[in-house]
Amino acid sequence: MKHQVLIFSLLCACGGGGDDGGGNGGAPADFDDYFNQITGTGVTPVASLPVTGRYEYAGRVRLDLPIDGPAQQYQGLLEISIGFDAGANPVLGSVSQLANGQQVLVGVLQIDSGVLNPHAQPAVDYQFFAGLDGNLDANGTIYVIDGTLAGDLYGPQWDGIAGLVFGDITQGIIVDIFDGSFAGTLTP
Repeated sequence: MKHQVLIFSLLCACGGGGDDGGGNGGAPADFDDYFNQITGTGVTPVASLPVTGRYEYAGRVRLDLPIDGPAQQYQGLLEISIGFDAGANPVLGSVSQLANGQQVLVGVLQIDSGVLNPHAQPAVDYQFFAGLDGNLDANGTIYVIDGTLAGDLYGPQWDGIAGLVFGDITQGIIVDIFDGSFAGTLTP
């Protein structure tokens, strides 16, 4: 009985039991676990990538942003669409709901100006790149983000994406740098 009460108390304290805490298509609550789960499947071989079609991915992003001082980790939602047909904008999407537990940043960062490099050799280069741009409002202070996403597709059937984020963050005349990472899974 003590174990049942303890388990019940722990479940109540963490907000439940059946959800894995990701709130994002079954993503684990811990970003590192989620990232490692996706990258652990291995980069999709070039021969296995599709040559047509557009595929939607949803996941999470973690950015180390110097908001009001030293860099802090902010996590948010990621949506990316990757098109394998020849044409404009093969990589599009957005980053939203960035927060660090104490502060929520208001604004949506756009992912665009993407380049698909399906013949990239994973040990040397990424399979796709895209710009990450927009404004974030931190309690009335505006930060301008000018960044890049660089990533690969993962799994035997390109079921996941993951990669790095880096760029500049500007507030007024102060320019600093930021970095981070992202991961996502194919949506049905």
